[in-house]
Amino acid sequence: MNKDNEILFEIKDYDYVISQVSVLISLYIIIVILLSLGANFEDRGINSFSSLFIMTTSATIVSFIFILIFYKDRKIQFYEDKIVLNRSKYYQIEIKITDVSEVYKLLPHNVNSNNKMKLFRWNILRKVIFIFLAPIMIVTMLILSIGLYLANFIVFRSLLINRHRLLLVGKADNEFIGFYYTGNKELELNSYFRRNLALEIKTMKPLKWFFIPQY
Repeated sequence: MNKDNEILFEIKDYDYVISQVSVLISLYIIIVILLSLGANFEDRGINSFSSLFIMTTSATIVSFIFILIFYKDRKIQFYEDKIVLNRSKYYQIEIKITDVSEVYKLLPHNVNSNNKMKLFRWNILRKVIFIFLAPIMIVTMLILSIGLYLANFIVFRSLLINRHRLLLVGKADNEFIGFYYTGNKELELNSYFRRNLALEIKTMKPLKWFFIPQY
């Protein structure tokens, strides 16, 4: 049997579920802020702040439960010569070890995740948008960061500010896999990348920005 076709180990795709939950939390925060800005707190009707707040909270909780149930089938599989992300029963991303072009160590607030179809890079267009819409962008990034850190807390049941994840990029910006390496798979992941990419995860400096660099 060809050992290259054997799965060495696999991990849950926490990156996907955390991204989904963070978007949900961020939208919830934005909706509550908008409701409070235009709310008449003395109103007790169907359109009152309390009624809309309860409906928004209920919808968020239902969506959250759906996400947690749906993501269970998503796995990242590690082979001797490749890494495979099973997005669904019919679609997967495969990156051969020899095709890995970039590796990043990310903090929780980085916006790249496995539910994106293409990488978010810090390119000229985003720099221009950020400069011209600085106040809006700062608030947006702050809310997204809060959502990501809260999602980390919900999924891992612990609040760790510097919980890292790795992002591997293949030959193109639509070929990437991100994953957390905390927990009982950390030793296996360290050994795997040391052996296959001569990479020491623990000594890598984390990328502190929301996007990854543009090359």
